[in-house]
Amino acid sequence: MDKKLENAHNLYLRGIRDGEITEVLTQYMGETYTQHSTGVSDGKEGFAQFFTDFFKRNPKRDIQVVRSFSDGNYVFMQV
Repeated sequence: MDKKLENAHNLYLRGIRDGEITEVLTQYMGETYTQHSTGVSDGKEGFAQFFTDFFKRNPKRDIQVVRSFSDGNYVFMQV
């Protein structure tokens, strides 16, 4: 698994599933972060702000990566 794909997996599993926002921001995100989901702002601050509130509303989360692949600078995930 290449590093970009590994980072994306960790973002979903460690960050969103397990709630480890600080770990994700420091270890798995680059200097820039582009969010493609509506309602979540770009950047580390946007990610942290959205998911801090999300965790309060959704204390139990089960996230599974169904499939993923990378192509050049892009990572695609079905979660």
